[in-house]
Amino acid sequence: MTPKECEFAGSRFSLPMDWQEVEHGPDLVAFQSPDSRCRVTASVLRLARKVMPAEFESICAHRLGAEKRTSSDCVFLPESPRPQQVRDGQVFFYSGINKESKRVFSGYMRPIEDCVFTLYVESIGIAFAEHVKGFAEIAKTVRHRP
Repeated sequence: MTPKECEFAGSRFSLPMDWQEVEHGPDLVAFQSPDSRCRVTASVLRLARKVMPAEFESICAHRLGAEKRTSSDCVFLPESPRPQQVRDGQVFFYSGINKESKRVFSGYMRPIEDCVFTLYVESIGIAFAEHVKGFAEIAKTVRHRP
């Protein structure tokens, strides 16, 4: 199936053609799969200055804390994800499960000048391995404007 090209806040990514946009605002856009079991949200956190590495690490830690606060049975895989240094900056990947609700989630975060771009995928009723595979397929298509 031909992918649907999505553009948001100077970044591009691809989704399956049959996914529908379900929310759009100045700081986020969200799409849902036809069976409503998966949702992808792209968002930006805008700062008044360039995002520094220590600040990005703090934002990532805050994100993990927010996930833990949503559920007392939240488990991250790997257990303690950390931002990684890549050739052209930093990037942060994380995945997890809310055991009781069977909600599976994954995120990709990257500082870009004065904002942090996040691609977040959550699934209900989908096995962790299948979810992570789908997340990886979407995340590998993300491109940021130089």
